[in-house]
Amino acid sequence: MFVRLKQIALIIPPLLFTLMAGLSSMTSWFDRLSYDALSQHYQPFSLSANQVVLIDIDEASIRRLSGWPIERGVHAKVIEHLTQAGASSVTYNVAFVVPNTGRQSQDSRLLAAVKNNGRVVLPMLAESGDEMLPLGLSQIDGALFAHADLPVDQDGVLRRNYLLAGIAYPRWPSLSLATLKTFAPVKADDYSGLRSPYLNIGFSKQWSRDFEVFLPLGIERFLPQVRRFSLSELLDDQIEPALFKDKAIFVGINNSTIEKKFQLTNGNSYSATEVQAYLFSGLNQGYALSPSLPVWATSLALVTTLSFGLICLVFLPIWVKLLLVGVLGLGVVLPVLLLKLGFWISYFPMLVGLMGVLLVLLLGKLIQQKQKSPA
Repeated sequence: MFVRLKQIALIIPPLLFTLMAGLSSMTSWFDRLSYDALSQHYQPFSLSANQVVLIDIDEASIRRLSGWPIERGVHAKVIEHLTQAGASSVTYNVAFVVPNTGRQSQDSRLLAAVKNNGRVVLPMLAESGDEMLPLGLSQIDGALFAHADLPVDQDGVLRRNYLLAGIAYPRWPSLSLATLKTFAPVKADDYSGLRSPYLNIGFSKQWSRDFEVFLPLGIERFLPQVRRFSLSELLDDQIEPALFKDKAIFVGINNSTIEKKFQLTNGNSYSATEVQAYLFSGLNQGYALSPSLPVWATSLALVTTLSFGLICLVFLPIWVKLLLVGVLGLGVVLPVLLLKLGFWISYFPMLVGLMGVLLVLLLGKLIQQKQKSPA
């Protein structure tokens, strides 16, 4: 009996290692490596089913329109074109932060174009604890305001987004979610409300975020499938209007000298509008890759570590070991199965626990061999 208790006690250190790993910051480091590796080989949703059209405010367009910034009457004309073409939504990723009150102001035309369309998404910004809304207005008829925040990780790589954010309280949807609200409102209901308990989010007078999601894997395979045009092509009527009908149109700056691009895990850089369009495509197909709370990864790791440790005990009957093998196998494949459903569970605590069991077994054998060897 004492020998059996001694063997069972050997499982305790791996379980402690597992618990420590689950609480460690190393989990985030390991998840970044795993995410980067998967992004090269995994595509979570259909590429052919995308409903996106990109319109680039590129260097050629800016040069044609006599430099940046472009007059707001031009932006109004673009929205008017897309309205006539029957676009389902227009995400206009240009910050019209300060109203133009001059004699030649074209803000009224822009407001009229937005109102006439009725399904325009406009970005709001935040600076020094203040929210800067489009044209300085608290609301615009026909427009939905959205945050354009894309936070990068410590290594400068963009891997995540927050579907809700705002000063003091995360009340603004992201550009991708706001587009879904205009394009397919019923689908957007799946992403409504806060994800974290109120007290755990850390609200303050500064920028607050909630409903964290990873960027879907495989953006480099998505963008070549998307129809995209230059703003100058649209203004010159070089694009068949039918190509915009019933589509989600994203208009944004694609010029790194005006707006920085974001480095993603594949080493390539993309504009904010490209990233938001890809996020929208995932949400539109019901896919959002949500990181789980550490408690779930740790709990799953504890179960698998305990199962593996018990399997290694000599005195357990074979039927119990077979049952434990099933539990272990399910625990190992579960994060992969959940990935397809849009849930990210870290493997790091599980790997630490399983390696801890192997290490204990190895040390046990070395001790036994040393005790059996002649003095």
